[in-house]
Amino acid sequence: MFGGGTRLAIAGCMNTQTASHAQSGSSASSSSSASSASSGAKWLFAFVLFDFLALHVYAIYADGLIDGFIAQLRSGNAWGLVLGVDLVIALSLIGGWLIRDAKREKVSPWPYVLMMPLAGSAGALLYLLRRRG
Repeated sequence: MFGGGTRLAIAGCMNTQTASHAQSGSSASSSSSASSASSGAKWLFAFVLFDFLALHVYAIYADGLIDGFIAQLRSGNAWGLVLGVDLVIALSLIGGWLIRDAKREKVSPWPYVLMMPLAGSAGALLYLLRRRG
């Protein structure tokens, strides 16, 4: 219920040995819950990726790979333009984060970043699936 800092502030009236024991117990239980949360997140990313790729397959089947995209651009629909620009901004922000995170994890970000203009969020979702912890 309380964060680690609050727990230590509450434990401030205890002696230092008891407070440090409370802190180490808190971190041990939080690391096991973080591990299960990480695996739950991976399942969620996998589910979203699978559904997103199924949506891509449907769109390609229904409208064609290039024809549907060109028809959307030619339609002059203002909301289509807004959604397209919003997608470019969001994927640019995600791509910037992905590049920094991949360098920190010592993996190449480029397969995932290059996939993003072609398949949208699928590149970022694949990166999140392969990412540690």
